Parts: sequence; structure tokens; C-alpha cells
Amino acid sequence: MASTIFPNSNHQPRVHPYSPSNKHSFAFQSVTTRWPKILTQVIDHLVDQNNQLLDRLPSDPDSQSLKAKLTQGKAIISLISELKYEAARDKELSPLESNQNYTEQENQIILLYNQELSKSKAAGKPTWFSASWLLTECYLYQRLHGFFNRHEHWKNFDPFEHQKLSSFRSSWSAVSNLCLILDRLTKQDKQSSVTDDDLLGRRAQFNELLSACLWGNATDLSLLPNMTHEEIQHLQTSSSRKPESVLRDDSAQVWQTCFDFNSSVPGKPSARRIDFVLDNAGFELFTDLVLADWIVSNSKAAQIVFHPKLIPWFVSDVMKKDIDQLLESMVDPRNFFTSTGTDQSSTNPDQTHDAHFLVVQEIGRRWKSYFESGAWKVMDSSLLSFWTNPLPFWDIASRDTKLLEELRAADLVIFKGDLNYRKLTGDAQWETETPIEEAIGPLNGLFNLLSLRTCKADVCAGLGSGKEAWVSKIDPDWRINGKYVT
Repeated sequence: MASTIFPNSNHQPRVHPYSPSNKHSFAFQSVTTRWPKILTQVIDHLVDQNNQLLDRLPSDPDSQSLKAKLTQGKAIISLISELKYEAARDKELSPLESNQNYTEQENQIILLYNQELSKSKAAGKPTWFSASWLLTECYLYQRLHGFFNRHEHWKNFDPFEHQKLSSFRSSWSAVSNLCLILDRLTKQDKQSSVTDDDLLGRRAQFNELLSACLWGNATDLSLLPNMTHEEIQHLQTSSSRKPESVLRDDSAQVWQTCFDFNSSVPGKPSARRIDFVLDNAGFELFTDLVLADWIVSNSKAAQIVFHPKLIPWFVSDVMKKDIDQLLESMVDPRNFFTSTGTDQSSTNPDQTHDAHFLVVQEIGRRWKSYFESGAWKVMDSSLLSFWTNPLPFWDIASRDTKLLEELRAADLVIFKGDLNYRKLTGDAQWETETPIEEAIGPLNGLFNLLSLRTCKADVCAGLGSGKEAWVSKIDPDWRINGKYVT
């Protein structure tokens, strides 16, 4: 019989997972407010896509194919409307549907979800509000993906791509400024032996770029669906980062473990590897690549491995194609950042000096060369499905031994963003002073990990004594408003 406390995990912690059943939780707010907005935006975008198909019909020689796509588009809109209705009225979570054209990997993920739905039902938690928030939110995006995946003309359609591109296009000022900083840092002379002053300087550089990478997570389109371009630009400036907003800081330990130039680890070769489990596309992905560039230029790391998502996920999560699009936009920055594109938005970087475009272009070309040489690589797609299942990460040892083997081959695994943090901690109702080692359960000790997260969900662990009381007095919404980081 499934556990009634934590039905969707092999590990059974002492606390319950967050659930929309609590009307005072962010989980409840998500089901009742956030998700309807997100699904409505997808419907609106599909209506626009269908209208464009209608405009093309009279003159397009392939009109039969367009008509079929239009018909399927209307069917998908109906399915999304039904999904929206079910969630709002706390209906039972229906099994995910397969398709005769699905791959074995796709069928396996469908089977896993349906098994977890059965466990939740057996535990008396079969509906949108009674099941765990982690299960229902992952289920929402997996089911949405299935609507497109089962229709041939929409199989590879990303309903969030236009939002990801629009958000990044509005980021020119932050992108160009950070590229200028990176260009200066990577062109500094590198000595074969590192002095104490060199070490202090490099550690300061690392801390600054780690901070940029951390705060880049603030622009999460699934959590801030109505964010304006002006608000995005503010979040991307250093003025939005305040030292007192960092609730837990392990950067010194990370530096000592992986970037201490004058130390060696017994049994470890000089060539090292760091993995990024990615979160948001656009500006956050850009900051991830900036940090990765500095790492390969300044440390013993010989390889960076990136883990994107296989499917459109939580609106703005990175897919392999988003990495490719970002690289292309940087190789041709003037065209990308000064054009309106299909999303009809642009930052119009007026009076930008040509040198800025050239620096961005040079860095974009360097990043492409890293991928071509193998210094950077994207994890093989056969090992990526774990990141879009509904399970806490602490189940990895029993669920995906091949992926675990890859993660253990890295000297450090950097988990980006709020959802990854929720999965690391089981999205459970931990007291904030719970040691992080307890909160991540069986994951503790399997490999070195670092979580970079702006707080946009209720779950939080590993804080020092009195920290929760202090921050709650200053800002009662600190857990969910994206203004604080760990």
C-alpha cells in the first residue's frame, strides 16, 4: 500500500510534501491563479498560430497540410481548455495517454507518471488539490506536452518558445554589460603559477559571476507570467542584488572544493568536470554559460556538461534547441537584439557602440567552439528523461543508475533554479533550520552538489538559527517573491 504521507517516493521523510490542499500555500495559489494564466496564454498563442494558418490558406499550394494542421490546432485548444477546467474544479488526475508513434523512452515516462498517479490515488490523494504539488505541476506540463506530441503537425511545437525568445531579446543591456566584463576577465594574463594576489583576484571574479548566475534565476516565466520587459531588465542588473538577500552562502566551500588552484585532491586527475542541471532559457542560460566560460578559462575543469529538458517544461526551462538559439543570437547579436522578431518585442539598443556587438559576437563564437571541441557538451538525450519525471531527486539511485553514474563522474553538479531545489528537497514542509543534508535525503553524499536558487516556492531548508524570524519580519512573502536566494 502506498504511504499516505509521501506516496510518490521510495524515501519516506518525516514531513509531508507541499500540497494545494492548504489554501494558504503557494501551491494553492499556483493551481487557482498561476496555472490558469499560463494555460490561457498558451491558448491565446495557439489562436494566433491558427489565424496565421488561415491567412496562408488561399495562396499556399500545400493547403491540405495547412488545413490538417489547423484542425489539429483547434483540437489541441479544446484539450487545453478541458485541462484548465479539470484543474480548477479539483477533478481526479486522469492517466496520461500514449500513442502508437511514441518512442520507448516516451512510453516509459508515460508509464512512470501513471504509476505515480495510481500510488497517489491509493493514498487517498487522487485529485488536483489533494495530490502533492510537485506531482501535479509536473503532470500538468507532461500532459500539456502530450497534447502536442500526439498530433503529427504539432509534434515538435514549443508553445513557450516565443516567450523565451522575447524575454532574452529584452535582455540586451545586461547581456552586453556582462559580455564586456567576461571579455576583460578572460583576456587577463594567466600565469603558470598562481600567487596569493592572483588567487584573491580570481576568487573575487568567481564570486561575482556566481552571483550573476544565481540572480539570473530570478527571471522565471512560469512563476512571473505577467512580467514586463522593464521588470525583467531590473532583475538582471547588479543593483537588484543585495548581500542581505542571500539567506545561505556556501560559495567559500565550493571554491575550496573545486577551484582552489594551489591544492590537489588525492586520486583526482587534473582534468575535471562540472555539470549544470539547467533551469531557465534566455538570460539565465546566458549567465550559466558566462560562469562556465570563466570556469574553463580559470580552473582545472576540462569539461562542462549541460543537462537541458527533453520537452517544453515549466514555461521557460531550457531545451537543447534553446541552447542552439542562444548561440546563434550571440553570433549575430545586431540582428537578434535590434529586430522585433515574431514576438513583436525588442529592446532596440539604440546608440550601442559597434565594439559591444563585436564582443558579444566573439564570445558567441568562442562558446560554439567549446561545443565543437567537446570542452562543453550537452548530456545525451537518452539520459535526460529523469529531469522531467515527477519524482524527488533523492530517488535517482533506484530510478536511473546510468544518470547517477554520470553525475558521480563530475567534481561538482550545479542545480539551477527553484524547481530543481524543490526536487532536491522533495518539496517537503521542512523547518527552515533543518540541515540540508537531511532535506536532500538519500542524495546526500552521492556526489558533490551546489544549488543556486531564488526563493519562489514555500520549501526552504538549511538556514541558520534565527534567519527565518529575521527575514519574515522584513518581508512576509520572502519564500515566494524571488527577492531572496540560497
